Amino acid sequence: MTWSAVLFDLDGTLTDSGEGIRRSVAYALEKMGRPPLSEAELNSFIGPPLKDAFRDYAGMTAEEAEEAIGFYRERYVDTGLYENEIYPGIKACLDRLREDGMILGVASCKPEPMVKAVLAHFGLDAYFSVMTGSLMDGSRASKQEVIETALRELGLDEHRPSVVYVGDRKYDAAGARACGLACIGALWGYGSFDELAAEKTLYIAADPSRAAALIEEENAGPPRQKRRQSAPSARETVPSTVGQNRDALPLMLWRVLYPMLLYVMMIQACVFAAVAVIELVSVLIGMPSLSLMLDDMGILLAVQGLAAVLSGPILYLFMKQDDAKRCLGGRYRFGPMPKKVCTPAEWVAASVLTVTFGMVVSLILSLLQLPFFDQGFQEVNDTLSGAAIPIQIFAVCLVCPICEELIFRGLVQRRIRDYAGPKKAIILSALLFGIYHMNLTQGLFAFAVGILLAVMYEKYGDLRPVLLMHIANNTWNTLITYIDIPISPVIFYGLVILVTVFLMIYFFARDRLGNA
Repeated sequence: MTWSAVLFDLDGTLTDSGEGIRRSVAYALEKMGRPPLSEAELNSFIGPPLKDAFRDYAGMTAEEAEEAIGFYRERYVDTGLYENEIYPGIKACLDRLREDGMILGVASCKPEPMVKAVLAHFGLDAYFSVMTGSLMDGSRASKQEVIETALRELGLDEHRPSVVYVGDRKYDAAGARACGLACIGALWGYGSFDELAAEKTLYIAADPSRAAALIEEENAGPPRQKRRQSAPSARETVPSTVGQNRDALPLMLWRVLYPMLLYVMMIQACVFAAVAVIELVSVLIGMPSLSLMLDDMGILLAVQGLAAVLSGPILYLFMKQDDAKRCLGGRYRFGPMPKKVCTPAEWVAASVLTVTFGMVVSLILSLLQLPFFDQGFQEVNDTLSGAAIPIQIFAVCLVCPICEELIFRGLVQRRIRDYAGPKKAIILSALLFGIYHMNLTQGLFAFAVGILLAVMYEKYGDLRPVLLMHIANNTWNTLITYIDIPISPVIFYGLVILVTVFLMIYFFARDRLGNA
């Protein structure tokens, strides 16, 4: 069946409304006493319903989001609405589709009066048979609802295969799919190729003229045998690879494991270099006993810290290369991680959770008497405690956690996720993190904490708070040996367990409880 109607999103598809939305969101955040967001974070508000955006990207409750929307509209209705411009090529695209006899409509999550005001302001309203949006009372706010309204008003709700939706964000693609419509991703807007590909859009077009051409080609060609997406260049349409893994199993395993192996090799290379230097100095000054310095864990720990400093930039480069490959178009089965703003208060709370959760795990291991029978753990613990505090802080509390997070979350977890999905990536990356520690006690501890770190990474899609969590955990475990707890162990660990449970509920159960 060919397409006879095209529905468009408004913001980020027909018009570039970014400036007005960003400034109005910033105004609302200031009125609410919230910290300012970066431009990239403000761009997240372009596309989804405002209530969802204030909750997801500014960490607000439903009630706070409603209040923020009121402040947002204070500025947007009078000023922000017109801080806007038509995307180049939109009018030519609409003219072309209208000449082809297509029925055109708009379905946006923006309040309907504002949708009509913007389209009238730019002289676009004459193109469209229907212009639907959300209602001012907050109802009919989801993309699915506004699309359903447009279909009913056009009389096409029983003819969905004949309608295609064009939008720039994942919310557009998800809403179209929920309504049974095909979707063309508008890459000229605010969504990335990776984001649109993850939602299984039928095509992705880099500019409006390409979108019009794809619609014409679909109508002119034979029935499609498989879904296709256009590459970011918009010059050719290439087969979709979403839902497929193009890497063979040996390459998958190598891709997952080599960052960890590289780091281990870097440590060994630095140790070898340290041995060579010390032996050379020993020979030059005639003091063979200098080679015994390597038995001092302070030296070896400093060397490991140096290896982390040297490895970090390389691992970060690997991460950026991975992101670039993912943006080339649905190479792997599972799409990008969700992006959600983690506020400064949540950064601190997550760090506290990691510390208290680690203490609970340590308590359980101690009650099982495992550390007392684990000779490997005792050797590591003895040698670590023998190093000077500045070296411990440098290596154990700072550079090694950063390097390990780049490896086990930024690379290993993300790469497993490419092939196997979020849940398996969380478990397997934590398992490798435990094995990496090379003794049973530390391995079990690292596995448990690794699960928490991996879940938080999946939750926010941001490595920075996870880095802080790891640093906080290692810093506490290093400094606790020098701290006397002034209360009884029963009271202390009781408080620790209460804090852990409370923060677990805050991070992982509050949304479910609120929706129950």
